[in-house]
Amino acid sequence: MKFALTHYESTTHSGVSKDLRDKVGVTDGLIRLSIGMEHPDDLIYDLDNAFKATFAENQKEYSIYLANKTH
Repeated sequence: MKFALTHYESTTHSGVSKDLRDKVGVTDGLIRLSIGMEHPDDLIYDLDNAFKATFAENQKEYSIYLANKTH
């Protein structure tokens, strides 16, 4: 099984005005995580690696992420 991340602002809602997106809570940074039947440990591992890659250049933000991480 696989999971998918969708960035609404640049995909499904790209044709919707920013004013309307803001009004309904679809912010520029909003993403949707769609999962199938993956084992939770596999999801945690994959997402953790993605966050590490995302925050690799900004260790302060990554430290905040780690401090707030729950299992």
